[in-house]
Amino acid sequence: MNTSFERSANASDEWYTPREIIEALGEFDLDPCAPMHPLWPTAKIMYNKQDNGLVQNWGGANLA
Repeated sequence: MNTSFERSANASDEWYTPREIIEALGEFDLDPCAPMHPLWPTAKIMYNKQDNGLVQNWGGANLA
């Protein structure tokens, strides 16, 4: 499998969920891996890498 790819001058390790996907699926409760500077809201609660979403309390489907 070829896993090589070209990197752009402004490469980033952040990946964005397209706004159209969020709009089509409806509002999400939680994004545990949100971008540091999101282009649009991805969920009611958004944790970025500084928040370390993996150690946060996710709280289930009805988050505050």
